[in-house]
Amino acid sequence: MNKTWDIPGLDTEKGISMTGGKEDFYMKVLALFCEDVMIRLPQLEAMPEDLSVFAGQAHALKGACASIGAEEVSSHAALLEQAGKAGDAEFVQENLGSFVKEIGDLVKIISGALEKMENAETEAPSSLITQYIQLLSTALKSENIAEIDRLIDEIGRQPLDARMKAALDQISDEVLMAEFANAVEIINNLKKQGAV
Repeated sequence: MNKTWDIPGLDTEKGISMTGGKEDFYMKVLALFCEDVMIRLPQLEAMPEDLSVFAGQAHALKGACASIGAEEVSSHAALLEQAGKAGDAEFVQENLGSFVKEIGDLVKIISGALEKMENAETEAPSSLITQYIQLLSTALKSENIAEIDRLIDEIGRQPLDARMKAALDQISDEVLMAEFANAVEIINNLKKQGAV
């Protein structure tokens, strides 16, 4: 995995695998999970009148938790689902409060982790990007087309802020027009601005 995925309460490797194996997609699933739980939570905060409707809510949360790798919370939702289906109001009443707190805490942890990851992606350029840009500058000066193309592709795969994405597009355009000196000038401007 490219990113550091250490989110308490989640088996992130399993979650990534369950959601198609792509980390970026997993991040989107986690964000959707948080939104969905925040919509459902108010309906769970009070003892439900209709236990069969409650069982449906618990079932949905059980599946959602399992799909992101929150096995413990998923198993607690499963117990509440079974109690709802069985009409066991006493079990639901005794365990609902702790479940609501548990899943609410999980949402806070996930939201905090997502925010941290998004901020890390938009912070100062990584040393890897800086190295690629230096190599690209050298390749442009020697007009090594194969190396230029390879480096532009590599840089494009990195998490880039809007300024770097725009600069990379401009460099690509200049390379297409064989204006290598102009592309080098764009890199020099990035260096002057402290972007690399």
